[in-house]
Order: sequence, then C-alpha cells, then structure tokens
Amino acid sequence: MKLQSILAPVLLAFAAGALPAGAAIFNWEWAGVNLEVPDAPYFGDPTTVSDTRTIRTGYLPGLTQVEDISVWVQVVGSDGAGGSGTMWNGDLSVRLSHESGVSVVLMNRVGRTATNPYGSPGSGIDVRFDGAALDDVHVSAGSGALSGTFQADGRSANPSLVGAFSPRDATLADAIGAFLSVNGTPDGQWTLSVTDLESGGLARVAAWGMTVSAVPEHDSTLLVAAGALAGVVLLRERRRRR
Repeated sequence: MKLQSILAPVLLAFAAGALPAGAAIFNWEWAGVNLEVPDAPYFGDPTTVSDTRTIRTGYLPGLTQVEDISVWVQVVGSDGAGGSGTMWNGDLSVRLSHESGVSVVLMNRVGRTATNPYGSPGSGIDVRFDGAALDDVHVSAGSGALSGTFQADGRSANPSLVGAFSPRDATLADAIGAFLSVNGTPDGQWTLSVTDLESGGLARVAAWGMTVSAVPEHDSTLLVAAGALAGVVLLRERRRRR
C-alpha cells in the first residue's frame, strides 16, 4: 500500500475540518427576565434575587481555547407594578457565579467612596463586563444612567465599607481564567445575583446575557498519532523496497 493512500484520510480530516479549526462566537441573551429586586428595608438584611441559566457550546476540554467571556447586564428602575421608576445604582451589588463554585463581583455599590457613602445616584444599568475593557466600572459610574463596556468591579469588600481603593480580589478575566484552567469549558449553569443594600429606589433585572469567544485547537494527541502513523508507514515502505 502506498504512503499517500495511508496518509490521505488523515490529511483529508484536517482539510475537511474533522479536526477543529477557526474561531466561534456563542451569544446568549435572556430578554424579558423582568425580575423585581425588593427594596432593602431601612433596618434589616439586604434583599437578593437570582436568575440561573444553562449554556452549552459543545466543546470538549482540551480541544478548545476560550479567548474571552463577557457578561451583559441590564437593570432598570421600577415602580413595583411592572412600570418604570427610579432606582439608585449605588444601592446594588451584582455577582456572577457558576455551578462549579467560581464567583466574581461584577458590581459592588458602584461610585461609593469615603466621601460618597451612598454610591452613584444614577438610575439604570446597561453594561457589558469584559476582562479586556480599560475602565473600572466602580470608578466610572457617574450621576446618570450607566452604560458601556467596563471591567468588572472585582471588589468583594463589605458593601458598607467598599470604596474605590478597596482591593480587587478577582477581576472577571482573573476569575474566568482560573475557572477555565480547571474546567476547560464554559458550559454549565451560570447564575446572576442582584442584591439591594440600601432603602430607596426600586430596581428590576430586565435582561442579561453571556458571550463566549472560543478557538478550537488541534488536539496534540491527534497530531502525535498522525506523526506516529506516518513514521510507521515510512518504515514499512523502506523495508518492503529492500
């Protein structure tokens, strides 16, 4: 049997895409969540609501390199009866977590500083959190609605004490990177949790989503196997010709 007839299926697999090649972007947007966040009482515990979603890329650990994961969050002011109202952005803490246990603080009372204990008075959040963004959402929040693309807050300090100079324990890029190094795939259940920590203003989680950018990789074991096969065939060809 000729060498090319043996190697043809292997080469054809690469050419036909049996071995993965090219980038892929997966996008999930969960609109119409409409999850009311009860206003925290003057004296009492904070109030939290959560929304859990499952994502599936179909990629297997070891065959894919995830380049980026970003999270989109939209929170609006509410009148408590399904209509619009006014919220206080600085009242809220927003966290993203995975069923494996990884968790990252997307927002922790944005705009709160030593001289501004109530945080940003803006009403409305329409933000994408991306590890590649340049601006820190905590210090970027002004007095108006918050929109754009930002780095996650990453400050897990006590919300009653958090400020611009609080340590950023884990940015989104750090948390996702550590998670992927263990799990290898972003698949599974993700939960967005929104907590109201101060009385006054009422918020509603309108929608949220996730975007995963991934590049399939040639499995090194397959490449080694292909090389070994080629070596065996070459050796047999040489012996047969002697």
